[in-house]
Amino acid sequence: MPSFCMKTAVARTRVVVAAAMLLVACGVSHAQRVHVMFAGLPGTHASNFAKRYEEYVRDALKTTENVSMVDYAETQRLADKVGLRRYATVSRSLVKSLQRFAPDSTLVVWGRVEQYVVEPKRGGFLGLGARAVGSVSVILTMYSLHSDKYAFVGNANASASVRKPPAWFRRVALVTHITAQDRDQIALELSRQTARRTAAVIEALVRSILAQGEPPPTPPAGEEKTPSLYEVFEIPSVEGAPVEDEGEGSGPGAGSASEQAPGAEPSPDAAPQPESAPDSGPAPEDVPGE
Repeated sequence: MPSFCMKTAVARTRVVVAAAMLLVACGVSHAQRVHVMFAGLPGTHASNFAKRYEEYVRDALKTTENVSMVDYAETQRLADKVGLRRYATVSRSLVKSLQRFAPDSTLVVWGRVEQYVVEPKRGGFLGLGARAVGSVSVILTMYSLHSDKYAFVGNANASASVRKPPAWFRRVALVTHITAQDRDQIALELSRQTARRTAAVIEALVRSILAQGEPPPTPPAGEEKTPSLYEVFEIPSVEGAPVEDEGEGSGPGAGSASEQAPGAEPSPDAAPQPESAPDSGPAPEDVPGE
């Protein structure tokens, strides 16, 4: 009987030790993760591009190391509190108010479609061919509740195209018809490219926050040229796959991400805007699906 009690006590001790080790491991793992609240693209009225873009970004972040995604329903609830569901630009004080509801390590991310255009253009041999070319520029804003400042503000750009019948010597805008299928294919490729670049920026920023506690500083004005986002965060360049029509043609697929370097202090009352950003978003007719 004493032997049985001793074995039971040893077994219980092992269970307690294992549970303690698990809690410690979970605590260490949790400490090395940053909560990301991705509010999507407010004010775009759920266009085809916006819906796909948001889905691709969330799917990419779910498998990103050191990133803990805030639940979608919780994100929508918190975004409603500061008006991010309706307006792409909100005051800094409203974003800061999320500190009462979200963990201190939360990185709030949202975007705004600065430009979305699909138009016919010449291409091919001697410029006699024609393409339906689409381009998009999304202004990304990332606010760190931990450091109480904007961690990143910049653009994620992408382009894609679909081959169309030759225009020859006629005016391309008059003879090239862009179908709904063309627009859907272009929106799909643009959303993939832009989402891939957005996820890469978030992942790089999270690594920087965990490694240094602060994003890399901005070099003083007048010295060396500010490096690109890919140089600062060591993001490998990715060539987007071209969009083809019935197995033919190729699109540019090339885009860029231009940014205001992290660490720059914006105005205290409003979200900062990149220097190249216009005063207002794109015209309603430029955004697909509206």
